[in-house]
Amino acid sequence: MKNIFYILGMTCPACAKLVGKRLQKIAGVKSVDINVDGKAVLTSNADITKEAVETALADSEFKVK
Repeated sequence: MKNIFYILGMTCPACAKLVGKRLQKIAGVKSVDINVDGKAVLTSNADITKEAVETALADSEFKVK
């Protein structure tokens, strides 16, 4: 299953890499494809909620649109 989210605050490839690592830790996530424009595609076994993504990014400057 693919879940698409838009992440605000990313300005460079290093930001995308950091966000990708955080999103990869969400339970059930198999892979993360993310670009600097903020589009994040999470492939998982189940539906990933916006709240799960917000929790993964909670102590960072990045926000979910």
